[in-house]
Amino acid sequence: MTKAVSVAIAAFLFCCSICSAAIGQTVLTFDDLPKGSTGASIPNGYGGLNWDGFNYEYWDLTNTGGSGYEYGSAGPGTGVAYKLADGISHITSSNRFDFIGAYLTAAWRDGLQITATGYQGSIPIYTQNVTVNSTSSTWFDFDFLNVDSLSFTASGGTVNPIYLTKFGLLGSLTQIVMDNFTFTPVPEPSTLALLALASLGLLVRRKFDFRP
Repeated sequence: MTKAVSVAIAAFLFCCSICSAAIGQTVLTFDDLPKGSTGASIPNGYGGLNWDGFNYEYWDLTNTGGSGYEYGSAGPGTGVAYKLADGISHITSSNRFDFIGAYLTAAWRDGLQITATGYQGSIPIYTQNVTVNSTSSTWFDFDFLNVDSLSFTASGGTVNPIYLTKFGLLGSLTQIVMDNFTFTPVPEPSTLALLALASLGLLVRRKFDFRP
């Protein structure tokens, strides 16, 4: 292998790493969803993802002030997503992504157990269990790499007595409040190669255009 070929390969791989990093993280704050529809389902396509079993709220527009909906807002605005109380909620994508993490809170229960699972197709490849309370928001690193869907379930814990007094809530209210959902889209290999080739071309052109 000639030195020129070795240099070209090294430059190409370097460009691939630059292009992959340039795609960057996406942070969904839920602050840009329509306020007039607060309490509605998160529309499919929001953030390039599909949402099944997730609604959203602006806690300052509801009668849940002082609950986990308020404490679950990590900012900059007051919008939050929340998982409905029953069943399994899913976040899916037609393309793979890296799920970095999110702020999680329980809407009403302290010691709520959350199980998050990451899938490739129908195969679960990551599972992580976390515990949350209703009076503080906690950031959790998940680092589920190269997945195309997530599922969330919640169980256990006890209803915070303050909420029973304020709102008369009864039953198994296991809503999860989520904010600043952070993920990185994983580029398709063909897209990454095209970006890398374009970057390599710019480097080569710059080298030959440069005159000392």
